[in-house]
Amino acid sequence: MISGEKLRNIKDMFDAIFRESPKERVMVKYMEGKTVKEITAHVLSKAIDSYSAWLTRQQLTEGHIGIIGPNCYEWLVSFSAVLRLGAVAVLMAETESPKEILEDVAQTDIRAVLYAPSVKARLAETGLMEKIPCVPFYFQEAEYEREGKQKTGQKIEAGQKVRLLIAENHRGPEDPACIIFTSGTSGTKKAVVHANRALIAGQCNDIIGHPFTSQLAVLPFHHLAGFNAVFNTWCLGGTICLAEDMRYLFAYLEAMKPDYLFAVPAIANVLVRRLKKADDYGASLGWNLRLLNCGGAKFQPEIVETLVSHKIGIMNCYGASEAGGIGFAWDMALDCVNTIGKPPAGLEAKIVDGELVIRSDSVMLGYYKEPEMTNEVLKDGWYYTGDLCYQDENGCIYLTGRKNNLLILSNGENVSPEELEAKLNELELVSESMVVAENDLLAAVIVVDELQETVQTEIRKQIDQLNRSLPNWKKLEKVYFREEAFEKNAMGKIIRIRGNV
Repeated sequence: MISGEKLRNIKDMFDAIFRESPKERVMVKYMEGKTVKEITAHVLSKAIDSYSAWLTRQQLTEGHIGIIGPNCYEWLVSFSAVLRLGAVAVLMAETESPKEILEDVAQTDIRAVLYAPSVKARLAETGLMEKIPCVPFYFQEAEYEREGKQKTGQKIEAGQKVRLLIAENHRGPEDPACIIFTSGTSGTKKAVVHANRALIAGQCNDIIGHPFTSQLAVLPFHHLAGFNAVFNTWCLGGTICLAEDMRYLFAYLEAMKPDYLFAVPAIANVLVRRLKKADDYGASLGWNLRLLNCGGAKFQPEIVETLVSHKIGIMNCYGASEAGGIGFAWDMALDCVNTIGKPPAGLEAKIVDGELVIRSDSVMLGYYKEPEMTNEVLKDGWYYTGDLCYQDENGCIYLTGRKNNLLILSNGENVSPEELEAKLNELELVSESMVVAENDLLAAVIVVDELQETVQTEIRKQIDQLNRSLPNWKKLEKVYFREEAFEKNAMGKIIRIRGNV
């Protein structure tokens, strides 16, 4: 495991990883058709250096550099090179429209964009290619070092080693390293700035406390949880397996055989349905799954029961883009399903007026160019999460809702919609739900598989029964049905905007 205590910046972290890794250690696996491709530490290190040298020649070694593209090996090399050089990487969602790309560039003062081939057409629509440098991702076939030599007129002999000219990284622990966008569950986009110190702390730790050899990366890399899973795996000595297209999730599990998966509950549901007819670890399916780390929503007990019965450990994780890579990670059991547990080493936590407040080295510097918004959530080094919670007699913390989501009724009562949604989601015919206030009354919007009258009638009966156990001010007075799932963020949480209802 790489220690982050004496590391100044991300370049130092990469240097430590490659210094302590045998050249033939497999760092990355990915699928090319039905073939598993492997990238060794030597090849990955050379790729990052080569692209860093190429960016140096393009004079893209400082300032804010946008990165946009799907999860892939080339994304990881491009991102790593930007961090190695000391520029600030601004991570943009691969699915963004031309309008959203322009908004990102303006909001965070991006001076150049690195892009994947799949984004080129949309990027061209923005007109940015005529205004700022827009250059393609690293691609494996390019010989960047030879290109540099040839441009200087130097002769290259066969087999000759080429010295790379890479700009020095003088960034310190508190200097910005990365900007990620988060909308949380409100739909309002914020630019979260993380320092080198925060990224190092987030990667160089063993929060989960479970040994593993390889992790399947399924979360989007432009999200903190996505790239954090990759770097943390490298720091812990493991291999990252790329799930580049979620339609082939089962094929990845079978071909690359990762023993660890960090995902959202929706993926856990898919796995459990397939596991019910399999043996331990999913071995009869060709899998080798030993541990699932999941976060973003509450769990149904049957999910935990199925995983545990198949000898697959399950952890409930909790964190936020603003909190960085150090968050809660708790081993779940049937008698303790939905707690986020106790804070791990390196994380302090307390409850202030019912709100969870945390502090660690991985907490953000703030929101880019938003000092007032930053001061609302960062106070004396403590991050005010906005999550409402309580602590039981054993010190375990349970989330009950979002402070900003509270529905304030005219009688002065505050209702946490998440509390009621958890009860609704336990009903057999309910896929998911959202509780809203309508003319001072509580209404439930229910997602069902089919809008059949018999289904709606049965759910209404069950809600009537639920209401009998609730105080008057928490009763659900109206019920609406829909087939379309709610829009969600990268961690699977419902985005609470009016258009989502």
